[in-house]
Amino acid sequence: MRSGKAVKTAYAGLHVFYLAEVCMTAGFAVLFLSSRGLSNTGIGAVIALSRLLSIFAVKMLSQRLDADKSLLKNAFPAAAALLLLLHGALLFSGGSLLFTCLVFAVMSLLSGLCGSLLVILYSDLDFSGIRINFGLSRGLGSLSYTVVSYVAGRLVALHSPELVPVIGVISAFGLFCITLFIRRALLPGPADPEITEKTGEKLIRYINSRPGFGILFFGILLIYTAYFSGNSFAVNMIRSIGGSGKELGVFNALGALIEVPFMILFSKVSIKNSRLLLRASLLLMTLKVLVLALSQNMGWVYCAAVLQGASYGLYTPAIVNYIKSRTSYANAAKGQSVASIASSLGGVCGMLITGRLLDLMPVKTVLLIMAAVSLAGALATWRATGMISPEE
Repeated sequence: MRSGKAVKTAYAGLHVFYLAEVCMTAGFAVLFLSSRGLSNTGIGAVIALSRLLSIFAVKMLSQRLDADKSLLKNAFPAAAALLLLLHGALLFSGGSLLFTCLVFAVMSLLSGLCGSLLVILYSDLDFSGIRINFGLSRGLGSLSYTVVSYVAGRLVALHSPELVPVIGVISAFGLFCITLFIRRALLPGPADPEITEKTGEKLIRYINSRPGFGILFFGILLIYTAYFSGNSFAVNMIRSIGGSGKELGVFNALGALIEVPFMILFSKVSIKNSRLLLRASLLLMTLKVLVLALSQNMGWVYCAAVLQGASYGLYTPAIVNYIKSRTSYANAAKGQSVASIASSLGGVCGMLITGRLLDLMPVKTVLLIMAAVSLAGALATWRATGMISPEE
């Protein structure tokens, strides 16, 4: 393993290129797929399928990652390489809607998996004595998302949504290069044999055997059902008040930009105050969906983007540090997988439900429903964080 400085720099680089890639597979997903002729219901189904597949992938990997800490050396480069190939494949899939949907679904699956691997890597490095500033790394990623989103929005408005996979290729290539460096230099070796012997517990049993984890899982699921609905279908609200891809780019960029100071400033604070910051972030997430639902003009939409940045900027370091403080090294991957799988399942529910509802009723009505769902999730998670005790 190289110096701690090299590890921290490379870890930050992962976030920079990963969030640039996410901007294409998430932030511009609805715009791109609708340009290929897909309905809201179809878009919801495609993205939901990818999230559902990512749940199974994370579930299968979490136990193996606890047993063999070096597995990430192969998982990261492989996932990044496939992402690169699939973004490239989208460039040549314009004539087939079915092929476009299949490629995008697998691509979104791999993108979600990489996000889970990033968090698991952080926990492993921290337990190994390498203190990564997660908020700073994630904040730099949000800054990358901001720049890419703004530029992509303007380019798409000037040319066409077909530029989305081009930007995706560039981002995925950068991610792949960083993962190659990580494969050689960053990851800790296999876990101690005595620790490895304790990793045989299945993920479902792990959740059920720890009071509060089931409620936490359910709460995050509800929160992300609303979160994915508001973010992925924000373009529908923007179009309903006269906006276009340019305004979507500004919306995504503004939200990501506001995340940066919150993630950087509250990263160290969240280590000792993760429960308080987590609770605050969930209430802000709910308020963001409500403001988006009540939007009368782009000023309201941009206000929702500010709330999005503040809430997610607090949530990201808070949930990672909260779970890390409640799990042992032997269960680090499974613990972080609880939040990852819950958020992915929330994405499945959000995309399927919202995509269908938007074909049946106005976007404002749908977002008001999602605001109520988000509030229920916030209350459930609030209760769960008062029940979970640290593992021995």
